[in-house]
Amino acid sequence: MIQNDEQSVSLDTAKEQVEKVCRRIAMLHIAYARTLVEEFGEAGGKRIAMKAIKAYGKQIGESALQKTKEKGFANTPDNYAEEKTVSAGRNRSEESGPPIKTEYA
Repeated sequence: MIQNDEQSVSLDTAKEQVEKVCRRIAMLHIAYARTLVEEFGEAGGKRIAMKAIKAYGKQIGESALQKTKEKGFANTPDNYAEEKTVSAGRNRSEESGPPIKTEYA
């Protein structure tokens, strides 16, 4: 379907594509971790993989904190800027204000 000169896809197709990309990214990370273990041994590979995971978590946390502060919200789990929010059973953007409920994936 074409609307306003933009191409659109069905919600089901969009969901399938997002799921496919998520699976592929997960497989990429598994390949990285397995390669580290193969190259540096179990202890060394796991240590390096965990270091990378912790660095990633820190980057995500810092990004979410910055976005939360930019929106003028308090730094609480309910205002965590990276999470999707739900209002009346429907996903909504946090642009309009703090979420009513936060779903953690």
